[in-house]
Amino acid sequence: MANFKTHLMGGVASYGVSTYIFWNQGNQETIAYIAIASIVGSLFPDVDSDTSKTIRYFFYSLTGLTLLLTSNYFYLNGVNLKKSMIILFVIPFLIMFLIKPLFMKLTVHRGIFHTIPMGLTISLLTMYIPFTTYKFIIFTSFMLGFLTHLLLDEIYATINISGLKIKPKKSFGTAMKWFAPYLPANIALNSILAILIFDNSDLLYSGFQNIF
Repeated sequence: MANFKTHLMGGVASYGVSTYIFWNQGNQETIAYIAIASIVGSLFPDVDSDTSKTIRYFFYSLTGLTLLLTSNYFYLNGVNLKKSMIILFVIPFLIMFLIKPLFMKLTVHRGIFHTIPMGLTISLLTMYIPFTTYKFIIFTSFMLGFLTHLLLDEIYATINISGLKIKPKKSFGTAMKWFAPYLPANIALNSILAILIFDNSDLLYSGFQNIF
């Protein structure tokens, strides 16, 4: 299995590919979006691993983002300061001691998060990020990063890197796949994916047209 550092390097490689693809379609801001999407995408699948750095960083980031968005909402809507402080104090505990343990209990490593539909679904959800015109670029960069993670996992499950021997492990085929073992999760995920593709079909069509 590829480790955190290896997947991070995969994200850097996918960043290079995305930068090459979109070289003539943006500016310095575009490069920043590509870098963030590529790196996050390359690390994201391991959010289902209870011992990975990814799950820690993910829930730290989720906590910070939730606090930022909530405090901004309170400020814009003039919510009582005392009430705001209580809620903002409770949020980190809810996320880290309720949501995170529940998430860890419901997910298994190399499960639904290590599937191509999950990569496409999360990539398509980035299309709903407000205040940016680079949605297709972010979508593509995240997906390429995600695919590097799955590909590296399969390579490390096939080849003994230290001895360069091809000897498939039991984990071979558990990363680069379309379906996870749990049928209801597959049905739900692919249904959401179909809806997202339909909802973003125009943007996807125009984006791929610009590439090819």
